[in-house]
Amino acid sequence: MDTGRGPDHCASTSTQQKVAVTTRGEQHMSDHVGRRAPSAPGTRRTTGAGLLLLAVAAGATAVLFAAAGSAAAAAPAPTPTPTPTPTSTPTVTPSATVTPSTSTAPQSGVAYSAEFEDITTDGFQGDPDTVVVGPSTTAYRGLGSLDVHNLTGYGQGATAHNLPATLPTGYYTAHAWVRLPAGTAQDMSLTFPGASRVGVIQTGISRSTSTGWVQLTTHFSLGGGTAAVPLRVEPVAHCSDARPTPLPFLLDAVELDYIGTVPPPFALLPTPACPLGPTNSPTHDTTPPPPPSPTCQVSAVNTAWPGGYQSTVKLTNLAPAPVTGWHLTFAVGEGQKVLSLWPTPYMQSGTLVTVTSPAWNPTLAPGASVSIGLVATRSNPEAVVVNGPHDFALNGVTCRSPIV
Repeated sequence: MDTGRGPDHCASTSTQQKVAVTTRGEQHMSDHVGRRAPSAPGTRRTTGAGLLLLAVAAGATAVLFAAAGSAAAAAPAPTPTPTPTPTSTPTVTPSATVTPSTSTAPQSGVAYSAEFEDITTDGFQGDPDTVVVGPSTTAYRGLGSLDVHNLTGYGQGATAHNLPATLPTGYYTAHAWVRLPAGTAQDMSLTFPGASRVGVIQTGISRSTSTGWVQLTTHFSLGGGTAAVPLRVEPVAHCSDARPTPLPFLLDAVELDYIGTVPPPFALLPTPACPLGPTNSPTHDTTPPPPPSPTCQVSAVNTAWPGGYQSTVKLTNLAPAPVTGWHLTFAVGEGQKVLSLWPTPYMQSGTLVTVTSPAWNPTLAPGASVSIGLVATRSNPEAVVVNGPHDFALNGVTCRSPIV
């Protein structure tokens, strides 16, 4: 029967029917699956679309883990930090210990000296005891010297027994300066009487006078041991016209110069010619010459009180020439002590007071004066007359000193 529909219509109807059948079949399968796997109470049922999503998510996670693994495999393994090797501590080799030298080799130079600067005898004694020694203010250098007098024969003099016992062995040169306070000429020498350790190489003889200082020299060697080494300065009768009794003499600046253990080329010491001269004949008048005219004048004014006094001293130069580097000596009463003195330096030894020129004005011109003041204690506070400064001498020459 002709329905009026063409072939296309039949094909379309057939296709739609197939789709419908297919849709119903899928629905049937879906219902069947839903019935075979009922969801547990409280759980969400997973549909096919959900399963697809889970599968997609699981694949993405696997890809991420694979990528992370690849990245981890591609990243270089960290290089471990090497453990530092400890720096070895250098072995310090101790420096050699310096052992102090135990050598006691002495140095060359002055091994002993006596200057008599403290107005003492510096250990020198009269030899023998009848010879008198004492301080003098006439000096070769400095302020003092040793006055040796009361000699009764040759082989006498001034002896030092206090030489150091530790003088080193070796070679020496001994020196001393001498002069006569009065008289014309006298030969002198420096010796070591009875010194078993001394080997005298050469003893010099020098001629002393009252016009100036001369030097005595002796070359000698000193051996070991502890025996004493006395040193003596004495007059010698070198010439036949020497006086039978030696003249007094002044001694200053005694020195022992240590040279060493090797003998040096000692110079030959000269010997004075003889005779001494007609004035030294034993028959010649030995009356000492008159003292020189005073070259200074001193006046002193004393003001006393119980237990002490003050004195004003005025020193005047009477010489025709200026005096430079002067020293004035005077005596005070027994037991008196100078407490202060101005404006010059001073020193006191017993009753002897020595005043030296000030550094700021060391020269005393001809006719010029200088005033010196002092305060001292009194040994007898009840005495009416003050035994003040007296017996003045300028550079060893006695001053004219009226007391006002």
